[in-house]
Amino acid sequence: MPPIGPERGYLKEIYELTKDNNRMLHRMRRSSLFWGFIKFIWWAFVILILPAGLYYYYLAPQIARLQNAYQGAQDTAVNVQNLPEDLKKQFQEFMAKFGFGSSSASQ
Repeated sequence: MPPIGPERGYLKEIYELTKDNNRMLHRMRRSSLFWGFIKFIWWAFVILILPAGLYYYYLAPQIARLQNAYQGAQDTAVNVQNLPEDLKKQFQEFMAKFGFGSSSASQ
């Protein structure tokens, strides 16, 4: 037997509140999923794309400059190591040019 009187109003009110509560919970769940996805995209950007962009635009040119400076320092070190031999060759060429080479010294 269905309720008669004030109980029926209470049951209808409870039913309406339950439906409203269910709609709110579904909205909250959808909102939570949406913002969770947005957070995931944001953190993927921050963790993957942002460092790659920073490396490409800021760090890579600095590393290239450092490599060029290091290569220049290595070339300079090689030139300094070869300096005594180069000076000796240039001196011999100079002496040979003016006739003071090894051929005139042996006579």
